[in-house]
Amino acid sequence: MTALNHHENRLDPILRLWLECIVALSAPAFRALSASLDAQDWPELLELAQGHGVLPLLQEMPEIDRICREKSLDCQPIRAAFARCALLDRLHRELLLQFDQCLQNYDLPVLVVKGAALTVTHYRSTGLRPRVDTDLFIEAKNRARLDLVMAELGFTAVPSNFSTLVLPERSYQKQVAGAYLQLDVHWSLSSRPFLGKKLPFSRLYSAGVTFAEAKLLRMPSAIDALLVAVVHRLGHHRDHERYIWLYDIYLLWSALDAPARAYALEKAKDEGLAEILSEALRTSALIFPFSEPLSLPPRQIDVAAQLLARERSALAFDLRHATWRERFLLLWERIWAEPEYLRHRYNSSSAPIWVLQLRRWFS
Repeated sequence: MTALNHHENRLDPILRLWLECIVALSAPAFRALSASLDAQDWPELLELAQGHGVLPLLQEMPEIDRICREKSLDCQPIRAAFARCALLDRLHRELLLQFDQCLQNYDLPVLVVKGAALTVTHYRSTGLRPRVDTDLFIEAKNRARLDLVMAELGFTAVPSNFSTLVLPERSYQKQVAGAYLQLDVHWSLSSRPFLGKKLPFSRLYSAGVTFAEAKLLRMPSAIDALLVAVVHRLGHHRDHERYIWLYDIYLLWSALDAPARAYALEKAKDEGLAEILSEALRTSALIFPFSEPLSLPPRQIDVAAQLLARERSALAFDLRHATWRERFLLLWERIWAEPEYLRHRYNSSSAPIWVLQLRRWFS
């Protein structure tokens, strides 16, 4: 099977074969997987699946109990991962509904994106899509009001080197039932300015659908969610292909009928995202074969496709396709760290900021 990562683990082919068996009920694939599984490699295989975010998903493979019984493999870690994900998702969903009530007092629209939304719309069960946080999307102008909502709900901002452009997000934590629940608030859906501007909040929110029983919380429409998934995959993680992101894309594309797929391709073309969508679908199909052959347009030359070349500098791409103000921020925010972050990182409340900044530069 084709390698997807630069640093391929020796057990990656076995994990990909397992994932293929989840969506393609092929007797030869089942036999190949059974022959490849080894009790000695089992703990490392589970750890690899955890790293790719697909550990609870493994239980979706038919005949898992029979294969594990025949090979003397312990399925309990997979079951436990599913149970933990289901519990965490329930806590997050209850929290979001409470969050929505508070948003109504501030008349603050918020979009639930990525895994938290897909768990509601595309996954068969809430325990199958692991995540450590819930991603929210707001307009940049509403950041101050969002801070007030978070404080009212008892959330604390996580010290980080957040900024306006290089890392357009901030995390908030709250302890609930002995667990720390984290909300990641984004004011752009990509740290690549060129990509972030392709998915503006106003358009996604106006075309969105209601999140559960919420009043102001929404989720992206099916096609917008697909574009969010491919932009997220490309904009943040060029060197490590997490299989859960490819499964997200598989589910999103599989749920569309033929007219919706044609519209998605046309919309991606209009946004200059046609090639990164096509590449994401082709890569997803390497692991998760679609029930119908992919019918994609010929490879196109668009600006975003330049980011598919891993050897190219992402910073150079950002600078080339940014405004002068954005270029200044892209460089400045990489040089000068947030004071709060520096004090937290070096556990210092009294040292001059410039001293901590020098320490960061030389560490």
